[in-house]
Amino acid sequence: MGTSLAGLIIPQIAGAVIQFAGWRFTFPVLAMLPLLIALPITVAWFREPAKPVSTEEVVTVGEGATLPEALKSYKFWLLSLSVLVLALAYGGLYIHMGQIVAGHGFGPAVAATTISMTALGVLLGRLLFGFLFDHFWAPAVVLPSLLCGAVACLLFMGHDQSLYLLLLAGFLVGVSSGGESDAIAFMTFSYFGIRAYGKIYGALYMVFVLGASASPLCYGIARDRLGDYDKILPIASALFVAGAIMMLFLGRYRKVAGDPALEAPIISGHSAG
Repeated sequence: MGTSLAGLIIPQIAGAVIQFAGWRFTFPVLAMLPLLIALPITVAWFREPAKPVSTEEVVTVGEGATLPEALKSYKFWLLSLSVLVLALAYGGLYIHMGQIVAGHGFGPAVAATTISMTALGVLLGRLLFGFLFDHFWAPAVVLPSLLCGAVACLLFMGHDQSLYLLLLAGFLVGVSSGGESDAIAFMTFSYFGIRAYGKIYGALYMVFVLGASASPLCYGIARDRLGDYDKILPIASALFVAGAIMMLFLGRYRKVAGDPALEAPIISGHSAG
């Protein structure tokens, strides 16, 4: 929720600074936020435990697959491919959103507001889909979330879209991102357990970062060579749909014996799958 709240505020601050002082002055202004707000809070209130944690308080490793075992599973590679496809669709869409909005004839203020709507969508999406993940099979829950991203791409097309539809598109991008980002973490646990959670999630997140890093370059090349974003946006829309469909083939969750709290989503997954 913290990153979403920051996403609501920061574009407005950046947009105001750009308007009154130029884009170069925006960087030192934004640099002051972690220095003047985050750093003092950390120094004042964040502390290591006063005493060493006793053996009884240490959480056990628990059940689950090791990283080598996960790498042998088709579910890991299917989830990785889905994550990569979705990152390629989302990364450039978010980074280029300001220019996409400008292509419809609106200025920096509207672009900043659209990006803030994306942050609002992320916030609500994380809360809503996080709740649904606890009660239903996650791939089925994530499907409508990612379809929101596909619809947003289509709404961004053209050159004369209305302000309200652009704001709706930005919001839908956020809803899609909120469901997708939380789904990676949740599915890592649900399909591979807790034993090597950090390593497996790290591997999947690395795939996401690589895709999200390459995506803005792809959007930029398409814009420079073709004159607008209307050729790449339908491709991105199709990628959102493809990534969502791939997750539907992941099957049931990993079975965890003896823990009703962990078995609850497995039952949901079984009934949905």
